[in-house]
Order: sequence, then C-alpha cells, then structure tokens
Amino acid sequence: SETRPLRTREGDELRVRGREGEEVRFSRAAARRAGTLADWLEDTGGDGVFSAPPVPTAALRLIATALEQEEEAAAAAEEREAAEEKEEEIRACLDTLIVAKDEEEEEAAGPDGGGGGAAL
Repeated sequence: SETRPLRTREGDELRVRGREGEEVRFSRAAARRAGTLADWLEDTGGDGVFSAPPVPTAALRLIATALEQEEEAAAAAEEREAAEEKEEEIRACLDTLIVAKDEEEEEAAGPDGGGGGAAL
C-alpha cells in the first residue's frame, strides 16, 4: 500500500520508501519544505525513489501530512494576500472615480455653486 498526497498529479509527486519498504508520496511543493527531500529533489530532479530506511513508514506519513497541510496553508495565505492587494487596487480606483465625479459636478455647478440666482 502507498500513501498519496492530496491534490497532486502523478508527475508532481516524489516517492519516499520507509523502513518497512512501503512508499509514501510527497507533492513536490511539500517536499521542498523538507530539507533532505529538498536537497534530493534539487540533486536528482526527484526521479526514482528516495530511500529512508531508518524512518518508519508511519512517521513518513505524518511528515507528508504535516508538509502538505503547511503547503496548503501557505498557498491559502498567498491567495488571501493577492485578494487583499486586488481589493486595495479596486478601492483606489473607486476613490479616483468618486473624486473625478465630485469635481465634474462642482464644475457643472459653476463658480456660484450652481444656484444661478441673484445674490441678495
């Protein structure tokens, strides 16, 4: 049996073999968060199976789960940050439009405030 990371495609995974010979799959993004796997990924491109004989498969599953959750949290934080930046841009555009509209209305009203009547 093997454990697969959440929401990954076949080519986006690394395989790590634990002490019992069972393989645990890590997404490449999650593997980049683990020092040894990140080094192996950089050195080999992630081809083949990374052998971790001193590490029990159950521990590898926990590590994979933790790294996947950390990666998902980081991705969600990036999405929130991008959405906040977009919201700021939209607010700035709306503020510009409001100022332009106010200036247009003041211009249309004329120098006397648009009353048009005689001063008393």
